[in-house]
Amino acid sequence: MEKMRTPARTLVVAAAAVLLFVGVLVLASTQPWKPAKKLLSPIDPAQVTQVSIRNGNKVTRMDITDPAEIRDIVELLNGFTYQNTRYVPPASGWSYILDVEGPSGPVASVEFGISTIRQRNGDGSSTIYSGPPGYFRKLVDLAESATDPL
Repeated sequence: MEKMRTPARTLVVAAAAVLLFVGVLVLASTQPWKPAKKLLSPIDPAQVTQVSIRNGNKVTRMDITDPAEIRDIVELLNGFTYQNTRYVPPASGWSYILDVEGPSGPVASVEFGISTIRQRNGDGSSTIYSGPPGYFRKLVDLAESATDPL
């Protein structure tokens, strides 16, 4: 087998580099390389007196008043970011809701799933905000362990 001449070898290497560069550009342009976005206004954990987690599937709730647990839950909520959304036509029902209360009453009520937050729209439809997979696993586990009736 005959060795490739130096100019021919250089041409092959240059062509391969160009093809690799073009491939990376095509891949980057087709992938959702969007920065994560914040959805909720931050809540100050020090201003929260109680968090209630409601499970609509089992019709149960769990009230949390321990400041350390409240801080962990509020920080989890504050840290939620999403990269995509989807529209859901008008429908009823819910699975999990987190109610946040302060000294003067309700601060926030958030419908959530294991990786999502659901916001209801005025026409009955919903917008689902999808975040990191399993982001709300801790809250789902708490909701599933709730035993107090609604």
